[in-house]
Amino acid sequence: RRPSAFAHKPEDYLPCQFCLAFYVKQELWRHAKHCSFRSTPVSYENAEQESKEMKDCISAGKSILQGAIGVNVKGSHVDDDVFQKYVLDAFHSDDVSRAVKSDYLLLILGKAQLSKLGFRRAAQVREKLRIMGRLKLNLRSLTGSESASVGDFITPSQFDVCITAVKSLAMESDRNSLSGTKTFEKPSLALKAGQLLKKVADLKKGQAIRMKDMEAKEAATDFVDLYRNEFTDAISGIAHQS
Repeated sequence: RRPSAFAHKPEDYLPCQFCLAFYVKQELWRHAKHCSFRSTPVSYENAEQESKEMKDCISAGKSILQGAIGVNVKGSHVDDDVFQKYVLDAFHSDDVSRAVKSDYLLLILGKAQLSKLGFRRAAQVREKLRIMGRLKLNLRSLTGSESASVGDFITPSQFDVCITAVKSLAMESDRNSLSGTKTFEKPSLALKAGQLLKKVADLKKGQAIRMKDMEAKEAATDFVDLYRNEFTDAISGIAHQS
């Protein structure tokens, strides 16, 4: 329904777990309290119960919506429910998280990292995915490809664009190092983004092998070759000097 006082974005809405109608997430619990599809009525004895109901409604709406979008990926070794609970549901709702959740390769990366690190270190998994989400948005901005996925940039022809995007993410500075090279404001971010980019390229290659897609496999292989030959000079060396 049209909001009367404030303008809302589509991502501000979530479905009711009972009738599936979409409401602004902050107001969802008010509707759910009196939803005609609800099997049992509800009443709140105190503010704590009211707050819990609000959180439960938002959590259920997120799960329903994400389940409809789908997070099943081949080659993962983590249960979908665990990945959903500790990674996807814990994301802040913003452009970066949406960039991650809508990208097949980034979901595979997240599941692979959660399998490696364990759910108790899920915060680190989310941090890595947010780095890649920010890098994806940079790549889209540089190329003007608003609907491109990370996998679309894992090709030899897009390698230089990836280098530029990493430099932008790490905030290339006008100041020089003692040896006279450029420096980064966030050198550790440049290193992390580079390592994750390499992992994503390897994941694309693995998926291509599964699907017997020789063209995608060749593109990923050539991208990794360029990475090994040029990334140190373009990014890593500068980051360490910074």
